[in-house]
Amino acid sequence: MDTINYYPSDTTIGGLLYSNYTSEEIRRLSVKELTSSQAIDRLGAPVSGGPYDLALGPFDKNDRCFTCGQGFVACPGHLGHISLVLPVYNPVFFRNLVNVLRGCCLHCHTIQCSNAEKYLFSMQMLYLKHGQTNEIDNLQSIYKMWVLERKSLDTFYEQINEHMKLNPPSSTKIESTTKNLLAIRQQLIKDFESRTFKSHKKFCPNCNTPSRSLRADSHTKLFYSQAVSNKQIKAYQQRMSNVRQKKKMDDDDDDDDDEVIDNTEEELVTKMMSGQMYLTPLDVLKHFEKIWANEKEVLGIYLATLRSSPHHSITNVYNNPISLFFFEVLPVLPSKFRPVLSFNDQKFENPKTVRYSSIIQDNQLIKELLLLKDKQTSDIPTSTHSRSSSLINTLRGATNEEKLNNLWLKMQITVNSIFDSSLDNRSGGRVAKGIRQVIEKKEGLFRMHMMGKRVNYAGRSVISPDPFIAIYEVGIPEIFAKKLTYPELVTPHNVHELRQLILNGPDVHPGANFVELEDGTIRRLLPNNLSQRTAVAKLLLTREKQHGNTTLMSTKKVYRHLRNGDYVLANRQPTLHRPSIQAHMARVLPGEKTLRLHYAQCKSYNADFDGDEMNIHLPQNELTRAEAAELMITYQHFLVSKDGTPLTGLIQDHVVAGTSLTMRDRFFEKADYQQLVYNSIGSNSRRKIQLLPPCIIKPKQLWSGKQIISTVLLYIQPAKESPLNLDSKSKLSMKSWPSKPGATNIDLMADTDVIIRQGHLLSGLIDKAHCGATLASVVHCYYELYGKRCAADLVSAFSKLFTLFLQYYRGFTLGIEDVLLLPPGVSYRRRLINECRAQAGRNALQKTFSTPDDSNEQVLMDEFAKAFCSKSFDERVSKEMDANYKTSIDEFQNQIIKQCMSNLFKHFPENNLQFLIQSGAKGSTVNAMQMSCLLGQQELEGKRPPMMPSGRTLPSFRPYEYSPRSGGFVDGSFLSGIRPQEYFFHCMAGREGLIDTAVKTARIGYLQRCLMKHLEGLVVNYDLTVRDSDGSVIQFQYGEDGLAVDKCTYLKEAYYPFLVANQSSILRENEYSRIVDKCGSTKERPIIKNLKKIRAWRKKTRELADDDSSLNDTTRLKISDETKIRMTPFINYSRFFDLNTLTNSLKSKDINEARSIMVQTWRDLPDDKREQYNHGVVKFYSPITQNYLPASNLGAITERLDDLIRNYMNTHGKLDQTKMDKKAFEKMLHFKSLKSCIDPGESVGILAAQSIGEPSTQMTLNTFHFAGRGEMNVTLGVPRLRELLMVASLNVKTPTMEVPILHSSSALRKAKRLQRRWSRLVFSQVLTNLNIHEKLSLKLNDHKRTYTIEFKFNENYGKKQLNEILRSFETYFIPRLCRAINKKRKELTTSGLLRSAHIRDKVTINNSNDKDDQQEAMEKDDDDDDDDDEQANGEANTAKEKSNRNDEKEYDDDDDNNNNEENGTDDEAPMHDNPDDNDQLTASKISIKQDIIDDDDDVQALDTFKEEANDNDEQEVPSNNNDDDEPPSKKARKSHEKTTKNGNNTYNERFGNVCKHADYIHEYTADLDNNLWCRLTMIFPATQPRIDLESLIRHEASRTTITSIVGIQNCFISENKEYRGKTKADSDDTEYILSTEGENINALMTYYQVFDLCRIYTNNIHRMAQIFGIEAANRTLIREINRVFGAYGIEVDYRHLSLLADYMTYEGVYKPCNRLGLRTNASPLQKITFETSTSYLKEALLHGEHEDLKSPSSRLVTGRMVKCGTGAFDVLTKLSS
Repeated sequence: MDTINYYPSDTTIGGLLYSNYTSEEIRRLSVKELTSSQAIDRLGAPVSGGPYDLALGPFDKNDRCFTCGQGFVACPGHLGHISLVLPVYNPVFFRNLVNVLRGCCLHCHTIQCSNAEKYLFSMQMLYLKHGQTNEIDNLQSIYKMWVLERKSLDTFYEQINEHMKLNPPSSTKIESTTKNLLAIRQQLIKDFESRTFKSHKKFCPNCNTPSRSLRADSHTKLFYSQAVSNKQIKAYQQRMSNVRQKKKMDDDDDDDDDEVIDNTEEELVTKMMSGQMYLTPLDVLKHFEKIWANEKEVLGIYLATLRSSPHHSITNVYNNPISLFFFEVLPVLPSKFRPVLSFNDQKFENPKTVRYSSIIQDNQLIKELLLLKDKQTSDIPTSTHSRSSSLINTLRGATNEEKLNNLWLKMQITVNSIFDSSLDNRSGGRVAKGIRQVIEKKEGLFRMHMMGKRVNYAGRSVISPDPFIAIYEVGIPEIFAKKLTYPELVTPHNVHELRQLILNGPDVHPGANFVELEDGTIRRLLPNNLSQRTAVAKLLLTREKQHGNTTLMSTKKVYRHLRNGDYVLANRQPTLHRPSIQAHMARVLPGEKTLRLHYAQCKSYNADFDGDEMNIHLPQNELTRAEAAELMITYQHFLVSKDGTPLTGLIQDHVVAGTSLTMRDRFFEKADYQQLVYNSIGSNSRRKIQLLPPCIIKPKQLWSGKQIISTVLLYIQPAKESPLNLDSKSKLSMKSWPSKPGATNIDLMADTDVIIRQGHLLSGLIDKAHCGATLASVVHCYYELYGKRCAADLVSAFSKLFTLFLQYYRGFTLGIEDVLLLPPGVSYRRRLINECRAQAGRNALQKTFSTPDDSNEQVLMDEFAKAFCSKSFDERVSKEMDANYKTSIDEFQNQIIKQCMSNLFKHFPENNLQFLIQSGAKGSTVNAMQMSCLLGQQELEGKRPPMMPSGRTLPSFRPYEYSPRSGGFVDGSFLSGIRPQEYFFHCMAGREGLIDTAVKTARIGYLQRCLMKHLEGLVVNYDLTVRDSDGSVIQFQYGEDGLAVDKCTYLKEAYYPFLVANQSSILRENEYSRIVDKCGSTKERPIIKNLKKIRAWRKKTRELADDDSSLNDTTRLKISDETKIRMTPFINYSRFFDLNTLTNSLKSKDINEARSIMVQTWRDLPDDKREQYNHGVVKFYSPITQNYLPASNLGAITERLDDLIRNYMNTHGKLDQTKMDKKAFEKMLHFKSLKSCIDPGESVGILAAQSIGEPSTQMTLNTFHFAGRGEMNVTLGVPRLRELLMVASLNVKTPTMEVPILHSSSALRKAKRLQRRWSRLVFSQVLTNLNIHEKLSLKLNDHKRTYTIEFKFNENYGKKQLNEILRSFETYFIPRLCRAINKKRKELTTSGLLRSAHIRDKVTINNSNDKDDQQEAMEKDDDDDDDDDEQANGEANTAKEKSNRNDEKEYDDDDDNNNNEENGTDDEAPMHDNPDDNDQLTASKISIKQDIIDDDDDVQALDTFKEEANDNDEQEVPSNNNDDDEPPSKKARKSHEKTTKNGNNTYNERFGNVCKHADYIHEYTADLDNNLWCRLTMIFPATQPRIDLESLIRHEASRTTITSIVGIQNCFISENKEYRGKTKADSDDTEYILSTEGENINALMTYYQVFDLCRIYTNNIHRMAQIFGIEAANRTLIREINRVFGAYGIEVDYRHLSLLADYMTYEGVYKPCNRLGLRTNASPLQKITFETSTSYLKEALLHGEHEDLKSPSSRLVTGRMVKCGTGAFDVLTKLSS
């Protein structure tokens, strides 16, 4: 068996540049021009000059290549080419071509932008090349000033050149780009594009020709679709004549010839402009060449690839870079990549080849047609072309011209489809893949064959458990061991062993399969030929004949079988996090067919044994084996890097056995004791086992189960170490044990305290909390104190011990008796269930509909039916009902469970099911409850099962039945059995879970891939910074403290007592002294000194801050609160600066503008002034870790850790029992902190991505609920994660806002008033009753339908509120109702169109958008103009309203000015009852607000602004009544003021106004005394179709708001749980928060006397970034991700989240982790391997991006070692002198 051997060359790829071949280069690369369209002749042989010409490579297995003479396998393939008669567009760059053409004038061939802009752009790019980004902005500001001053062009050039002289570009050119530079470059190019190529100009600024819009049609055609308007042509002619006049005046003596030429040219242009115009590729090419000649510099800067690169060897006249956009020569792929398809001995062309054939044929036909065109001039004999001419006659088109164009198009489409088969829109069937399809997507080249590859030396099989192997071993079937080989070099030391293996051969297990000789040939060992094997074995050490290419060192290699003790990598897909692939030691098991895995490893791999399969890989050299043994072996992954909690631990049966073994009453005789101990630790007998004396001597010697554990613990700890001391709790709690009522010392008997002294287990049970994967378990303590291998041995020993104990001594089973109930329990359960069936549903409905307690069944069902048919059932009623059902059922359910569980047939610990659950082995109390008591409520998507339209949940229930059973409550248990209906509900809930899991997996997989791709390059460097692969610093210290997640578990305060108790094991003298030598005492002294200074300084500032009484303003300015101690002079200055006043004084009221003014004034301050602000600040020290690296300086710890140490030392004065002194304690923690630092080279980015992706598989997909508050809706789970990380969406699905209320009773009172005013109140909520009385009267010539509608309002509102409600009802609700009726009538009848138009005009109201008009309207009391006026203005108004409505639709929260002026203020002005307040309305807006809030009347402010903009009726009828910008509250107030003045006339005037809204409103009356009802009479012609008024009214009532504010749906005031009073004594110091559904921060900004605006918070991260800056957005992002995980009880370490947040906000904006966020990445290959490969490739090519091969993706693609982990450094050997 011969193999080709590749010897490594000493050159490596240094980087990649992207560029394209020019036509000339393609010709030179090509080996043959293809001219024949036929590929294969009739005999199936390739045609010479056809697409399968043998020069391009062998055609068949037996052929030889004409070019290189090699065979089918060896020939690499050679390029061919087709010379095209006419050029075609290059489809890859077609869009860019169109882009450039759109920005150019085809008359004067220049770019349509001013010279100043071009110059500015080129100079900015020049600065960027040298990395001087600050100068770019300076140039921009010069340009802006120049535009404002309107000076001449020369002055602009002078100014720029002067600036360049003063700040010349630096001499160093920046070769490698970083994120920031790339982002700036993309922004510059984008701005230039939008100015030049995307903006629509009417005339070319250079030659005044009118510009036309260019249309591109599906990558094939370009044409000017619209003719230029006559108006423009006239303007152009006018301009030209002006120019001529000017010229004439300049030179009178010139001839008239010029003029004639000018005129003819002008006529030509106008003629050209007046029609459509089609551009052929040839025209475009010619135009382009002229443009290139004129605009070389700018185009070369805009598209970097157009600059003639140094590596283009040919500099030809024809070789201008523009040919990039066209194909004049088409390259043809070697035939190797489009092999012939054979079927039944017939050969068929590959679909890719067919394309080339058709291009060749079309090309020839075009040649013919062109010849025919030339034929008129010169006569050519026609006989030769008979075949072609017959083909020409079949072509589409009347004239030859048309035929030519059609052919040209067809050829263009074929060329397009070579590159991208989706561009070929002709054939409907399957099209062969284009180049784009080969590259892109999961099956494409990059992802399938470069980023991931198939490997050899791997095996895959089903896994089964094996508790008798060690946890770091994996059992491998012998059949695998014979196939997987390891190449071992032959040396004199191992030659005997290897000879024996060779003699054993491939069939006997420890054997060998191949031998590789020195020259690389491989000799196969034959299984049944002993003599061959003997011969090979004898020659192992002898050198065979010297080959020319062998090196000095070469020796033979023996490919031996895998054997015990080899390291293999085991992996289970999906590989979600690092522990999903770990190294194990192989243990070959003869006779097995499956891989064997220890139980303890299940959690790491997320494996179970129900048919899971796993892969094993055998590393092939010593380097990988070393890495596997040291870094990947399983016990290195004892803690998971997500949050530093243990992964490895015993499960299920082992936990039961452990708990059972260590119980108090478990004793063993000597033989059993020794047997158990030997079984658990005898196999690794490294030293003698120390047995313990028996704990009971008389009547016979007995050993307890705890002593067995102690024996194992003492044996496994290292000999010289001091034994373990531990105080802890077991999982079994006290209340699990049965106790008599009067028992006192039950806690001593319960065995819940685990106490270990000197390695002896004195008390406590070893249950899940100590042998499972739990924090601070015995195993974890061993890991921490004695190292990783000890912990692994301990788990293995426990596993064997517990298995044997369970097998021979205890046994464990579950039976029916574990779930049975005693008779009293059964009867009690029965009684409660009957009660529940009778009462629970009734109680819930009574509570929901607030009906009296004695109401009968029918009344309730009627209420239920009514509610179910109402519109608001889905939104409000069903939620409320579900909540009420839940509470009423829970009462019964809890009683049932309590009674059943206390009446079980057997109790813990005899009850095995309870034993299983309590010890933590398996199952939860819910499982036991469902078996014994009842299944409980079944839920679908968090709600009760939905009802069908018939009002039933299932056909077997009555309509609107309200018993809990019909709503999915299952009162049967698995023991009692469940009925079919209940079974059905139970299946519904189960099915939902399955579907959810399936959908979730795909979503999370993509999310994790996005995170991975973005964060893959983040690595810890040797200076402990975290940098991306382009060198940009993401964090100065990883996770802000430089500690590794899985090393710093025991640095938390809770574990200090444990550290103190085991100080000698942690502070090992020899290790400590070694570290002191390296990072030692000389360095430590200044650090400790500094630490002391910092402590003193922080104490001082904190005392100042705490001492509230002594604070006057000056000292308050000197210090800041605890969290922001360190302060720069600028921050100090900004505290003196009054932003609020400045904002209000500005015209735009924009706080951002005010901020920039503040920054500018600071920059303009002279230095001495700035110094003054430095004095005001208490002098601060920078943190220790800033100057001393924590990894190499003992004592360089973060201040947070220092505080923990201080705290602990102060509270535990003498430091516990061990009398450890404070110095030693501090020393120990400094030492521990130093050892916990993160290792350089750790790829923390990937860890962060895994730590966020892996836990999200535990989250359910769609959940909407708010922790602790039912009424508030918040997106959670995977959708929220996608929103935060992948989309970074501007508009959050469920925005919320929180702001703390200031600590004063008045503030709380005002906040409550605001809360009422901002909560959205809809008319349907205040309507209690609606009666409609319909009367049909049929008189002669007058058939009419009369409706009398009576509305009743809720009495619970105060009289004043009801008054306001009624008024806004009249002025606001009725017009909306009229519009709805009009629309309905219009739909129902087409005959009444004119009439409804008339009505619409009536409803249309004169409306003004100007504030002045508003003011006038406010001062005028009249709110209705004359009727005639309105009619006259009807049309104009409609148009105006339409534009207004559009404004409203496009209204964006970000528009601060708009907000502050209109919505933020006027909108919320509430109503006043006293006429005296009238004059205040025109006063300044803020004062209005303040006054109103101070007003103590409990006014329900009625304020409506937000209309549902996208509603249908808005297109038909104008949207708002009266003044469009005035809320009804104000109108109501006005009409009210009017009422009080006129007294008697009120009745007629008010009611008359209502009747004016529509001509069918006949009469309107209302209850003016109590405002409780109103009556409306409407008359319609009976000839028109009947309208369903009730549904219309209910629909409008549910949509029309009485009070609301833009963007906010609901407000709540709640207590802040996180807030703790400043002083400990002040326990009742509570803080309240106003939380809102929806967000509108601008509205809050004016209430600085009510809210603490500095602590305002919203979950919309973009808004946080706008208001508080990017650092606040960073914190918000961390907090939001934490909230998502927190809802499911998942903890992800802060370090991962802070790294991710720092990465996403690195560029100063909040960027998503999707392909848009990846655009600014400096590595083109990283982008290409992510998504949309071709577009990133194209971008890299056009903009001349350079690939430095630093990012992991790019190194994988080029087959290099990735630069992280052990690849982050090189090892050099010292050469001897």
